[in-house]
Amino acid sequence: VVVQLQQALGATLDEVDERLRGLPGVQDVVIVEEASTAYLKVDRRQFEEDQLARFDFVRQGKSS
Repeated sequence: VVVQLQQALGATLDEVDERLRGLPGVQDVVIVEEASTAYLKVDRRQFEEDQLARFDFVRQGKSS
């Protein structure tokens, strides 16, 4: 799953990584800071993409 990120007040990249890894079904996270993008390896049987909407650092409507 590719997630477009946006600047969030007070959220460091380490915190973003930790919060994404804490979602059910997320197996791995790679953040490319220059592209403001996070790549998630997920188990599609457990991962629900709707979970991403609760994070203020995720650009809404831009994940795949």
